[in-house]
Amino acid sequence: MKFERFKIVFVVCIGVLLMLVSCSTPKEHEQIKKLVSFVNDAVKLVEKKGKASFPEFRKKNSKWYQDDFYIFIYDTEGNRIVYPPAPQKEGENAFNVTDIDGKHQVQMFINKALTEPGEGWVHYKWPKPDESTPVLKYTFVKKAKTPSGKILVLCAGYYPKENEL
Repeated sequence: MKFERFKIVFVVCIGVLLMLVSCSTPKEHEQIKKLVSFVNDAVKLVEKKGKASFPEFRKKNSKWYQDDFYIFIYDTEGNRIVYPPAPQKEGENAFNVTDIDGKHQVQMFINKALTEPGEGWVHYKWPKPDESTPVLKYTFVKKAKTPSGKILVLCAGYYPKENEL
């Protein structure tokens, strides 16, 4: 059992390391580190305050929501709990939503968060806020457990510059 857990952690670490190494610019390295820290901080807040933290994630021009940099949250059934760029879509079930390539990104978020490490990276194509053309997006997801015991999937992503691919 310990060896299996070690293998999983090792594979996740290698994956993150490869992602960092494959980044073509120091700026992208910093963006990845910032994103992981951002999601980790959000998880701590949700685990401490539960749904009382949600309004903080929706405040535009705050720590949690700046342009295309924001926290979004799903439950394990695929329901959008927090989605700052389109709050009218909160409450909708997005479990079967696909990107332009047919990837079920919400299912990927949930599956990644429910793995043994409880976190990881997902990539897919999605339009930037206020745009309609899907572009590559890397999203870091992490499982959080609210004080009431509900499991949520917290996410934040970034859109790499075309010349950084």
